[in-house]
Amino acid sequence: MTTAPPITPLTEPQKRAAAPLVYGAPNKAIAAQIHLSADGVASQLRVARKKLGRPGCSRAVLVHALLTARQVAPPACHRPAPDFTEDELRLLRALAEHSLNEDIGRAIGVRATDVRAEIDALLAKASADNAAHLVGLAHAWNIFGGPAESPPAAPTTGPGAPAYEMMPIASDAARAAAAALAQDRVHLLAGQDITIFAGFTTALLSEPGALGLYEDGILVGCLALRPRPDMRHWGADGRESGMLVFLDPATVGTTHVGRLLTMWLADHAARLRLTWVWCEVPTPRGHAEEASEWMLAHLRELGWETRSPTVLTPAGDRVVRLRLRAEAKAALAAAITSLPTAVPTS
Repeated sequence: MTTAPPITPLTEPQKRAAAPLVYGAPNKAIAAQIHLSADGVASQLRVARKKLGRPGCSRAVLVHALLTARQVAPPACHRPAPDFTEDELRLLRALAEHSLNEDIGRAIGVRATDVRAEIDALLAKASADNAAHLVGLAHAWNIFGGPAESPPAAPTTGPGAPAYEMMPIASDAARAAAAALAQDRVHLLAGQDITIFAGFTTALLSEPGALGLYEDGILVGCLALRPRPDMRHWGADGRESGMLVFLDPATVGTTHVGRLLTMWLADHAARLRLTWVWCEVPTPRGHAEEASEWMLAHLRELGWETRSPTVLTPAGDRVVRLRLRAEAKAALAAAITSLPTAVPTS
């Protein structure tokens, strides 16, 4: 088998999202089990894949990587392993190492079009729900070798260490990571019949106050901040103190990440002794309307208050105005850290 690449240990939230995979659980079932949205589960698993050196891999390959790295425990199984043939064991190892049917077929010497039938026969023999469950059972049966019954590795960070950082997006590498995040988000929401576009990301990141929320060094959300903008065009709503934030549907992140960004913005505004966080959601006509509607619903769900129907900005752009009251959140420092120089204040 291939040698496992070096990995970054998962955080406890990532382990909670990944642990049910060994039983073949789908994202919706995991979400119900750990009280997180299916969107949030998908985000945690995406980060787990990157940390384990398996970006974009199948769930079966992810399960193999998780168990090989001892990040989660194998599934409980009190029945003995079936009497697998050498060909079946070869298929089992291929499932654990390859994501594409073409590669699996090449490894076991069959056509890619015949791989599905081979897998279905193996699932039936092992009484497994799906390929991820089958790989989990293989580890429980110690088919791959290694310490199948060993407990998962302990995290290397202290119990109180914040898992998130708010950092500036100022390098080409950071911008590339944001572009990749946007593309991942576009594909994820497309699977939920929500069409958004990644084109606004470049404009967002050109703002001087572009910031990224990083989870253990991996970018999970972006925004751009203008601490003391000219808001006279908001009328009475713009007379109090506040800061303006620019958000992109493709990089605002999952519901979980969006909630963290919202909490951080409210706390940061309070620390600056401001009253409000303002946001203008673009609502152009045409194909982008669906993305705007999704963004507005997403922000309202997170506690943002709508302050206008669609209006025109001084530049002639159609937007909906929202605001969020500044509120100090003392416990937030335990979850998110910010370098003093990372966040614009003026």
